[in-house]
Amino acid sequence: MIFSDSIFFVFFGAFFVLYFATRRRLEVQNVLTLGASYVFYGWWDPRFVTLLAISTGADYLAGIGAGGERIAWRQTALVMAFVGGLAAVLVAMGVPRPEFVIWGCAAFMVFPVAITLAVNNLPAALARKTALWVTLLVNLGILAFFKYFNFFSDSLSDLFAIFGFRADFFTLNVLLPVGISFYTFQTMSYTIDVYYGRMRPTHNFARFAAYVAFFPQLVAGPIERAEQLLPQFDALRRLDWENAKSGAMLFLWGYYKKTVVADNLAGTADRVFSNPPANEAELLAGLLAFTFQIYADFSGYTDMARGVARILGFELMRNFRMPYFSRTPSEFWQRWHISLSSWLRDYLYVPLG
Repeated sequence: MIFSDSIFFVFFGAFFVLYFATRRRLEVQNVLTLGASYVFYGWWDPRFVTLLAISTGADYLAGIGAGGERIAWRQTALVMAFVGGLAAVLVAMGVPRPEFVIWGCAAFMVFPVAITLAVNNLPAALARKTALWVTLLVNLGILAFFKYFNFFSDSLSDLFAIFGFRADFFTLNVLLPVGISFYTFQTMSYTIDVYYGRMRPTHNFARFAAYVAFFPQLVAGPIERAEQLLPQFDALRRLDWENAKSGAMLFLWGYYKKTVVADNLAGTADRVFSNPPANEAELLAGLLAFTFQIYADFSGYTDMARGVARILGFELMRNFRMPYFSRTPSEFWQRWHISLSSWLRDYLYVPLG
């Protein structure tokens, strides 16, 4: 499901009524947000919500360990019950290829027990470092598999073909789950921040799971830091008409950029790039159309995400600041997809430097 789909307005209307009807019960509000987020994400392919649940469970437990605390077995059991229960619901729904869900969740069940035993029995410093490395390996492993498996399997098949062997079994036609990069980076940043003492780990699983799966920014960002977004799940959200009005205006502005500007420019860009003309003027027109299409598409979706979040009582970071008015390449990357460029700076460039 995406914001420009007509079904989204039905979904959000129903959720909006239930959400503010529970405004006196924080835990109910967070659980409702969690459930709605999984419905939103699973609308495209329900099987991929298991990846979201696995990433959430791994970082919830690893975050506790990275913070130098013992993991309670009830917390371990809660994660296992959440992932296992989700798998059971999906199989009962009759999702296609249910073995994908069954085997994936069954393999994960070893992780909560292993990380709990490691954190609770290793020396404190080693336990914290182990928790950090485990969350990096789990998240980056999932991301690498779904992004690059087909590429390497095809290359390996070609290599075998040179020597006269058929290796079609290497290719599984793995689809790329929507938004996997965004929530993978978001969950990793939480554990890293806890490890370096920038924040304390959370013990409230529903709160943490709602933060990871928060549907306004789940699919296309912005990539929110836990220290900014997670505390917002601690306070009851009541309907504020000023926020609702400004959020609705921001959503409509983003909707206009996405459906009117970007979608109309897409036709010109696609036509030129699929069949490059000899006329330099048409080629330049296609290049400009693509330039403004990609900006209007991406920034428009981000504005819609920020608008929906603001209506619900959350504030997400601004992700674009007029990047095409930048004077230098470095300034451009400080204005374009700010949440990603700042994430790469803080969690990759600075630590390596």
